[in-house]
Amino acid sequence: MMRHLLPLAVLAAAALAPAPGQAAFIKRDVLLRSCSAGTAAQRADCESYIAGVTDSMLAGGAAGRTVCLPERIELRALRDAVTGYLESHRQGGDGPAAVAVREALRALFPCPAR
Repeated sequence: MMRHLLPLAVLAAAALAPAPGQAAFIKRDVLLRSCSAGTAAQRADCESYIAGVTDSMLAGGAAGRTVCLPERIELRALRDAVTGYLESHRQGGDGPAAVAVREALRALFPCPAR
């Protein structure tokens, strides 16, 4: 019986997967709803997402860095800054949240010219 269920599960997963040109796990509007949600757990999801995108941008080292955060910025303040930017700059539509967060971080926290 289990051997027959596995192919069905694979087919179901393939049917629910987004098309390659539209692949985005989290959309911008979903992230914004999470960031302004009433529960602490949903806001924590938002902060974790923003922290992950930020960490990935900072991981490249100082040479290629395109964003420079204040030394002691709190995650809540980062969330508020990013969501404020995203709410006031909606021209990008409801695309991938990661792209929108990177855009917000670059605009809000540019590195000084060397």
